[in-house]
Amino acid sequence: MNDLVGPPVPLARNSEMDDRSLVRRLLEVGVAARRRDPEAYARPTDDSDLKSVGAARIANWLETLGGHRMIGDVQPCFTSSGAGFEFQVTEEALRVSSDTPRFEEWLDTIVPSAPEFDLFISYAAGDTAIADELRSDLERVGLRCFMAEKDIQVATEWQDSIRAALIGSKRILVLLTPRSINRPWVLMETGAAWALGKPLIPALSHIAASELLDPMRRYQARLIETTAQRQSLVKELAGSGPKTA
Repeated sequence: MNDLVGPPVPLARNSEMDDRSLVRRLLEVGVAARRRDPEAYARPTDDSDLKSVGAARIANWLETLGGHRMIGDVQPCFTSSGAGFEFQVTEEALRVSSDTPRFEEWLDTIVPSAPEFDLFISYAAGDTAIADELRSDLERVGLRCFMAEKDIQVATEWQDSIRAALIGSKRILVLLTPRSINRPWVLMETGAAWALGKPLIPALSHIAASELLDPMRRYQARLIETTAQRQSLVKELAGSGPKTA
């Protein structure tokens, strides 16, 4: 039986620029613009390294950096390639960027130099048993997985932990069942994976590929309804990219 569902999109799809390089470059162009003119706005589409990065991914990181007081004003704008954004950095960004060791230390808190997890497992609470079994199988082959119920400590700000885990994971595995397919949080994590440029792997149990919504239907899904199907996915994931040490 063929367990491939949907259009053939490789599991190990890589974005053109990794998150750490993207954050660094956004701040570099913003700082350069501000030093030329304190009132100037930086446009990512004017930079050769950033022009190919999607607007949604840029917007996500500008919002994140704004939360860390590195980005001030952000405005929509039109570019030669369509809609985009322009932004200003803050005085804090100028201070941090002027001290290389401090900047690298700060950058480690935003984007770890190496992904902390091989896989982020997105699932609904009603599917905990299935997710836990899948995680155990994945960890037996040496893959490090984030699963919110297991990895978030008591009294932790769980939204921040989930956001950090999404950023610090190489790939996002979405467990989709009749209980989870329309759950808001699963859809939000899926959208975040798309915005961050993370490879997305829909794992289907008792739903059809035709039921998936964008952006999930753009990815090659896997059936995991039987033990053989689940083990096939685990084997594929273990061999589709370098594992962290």
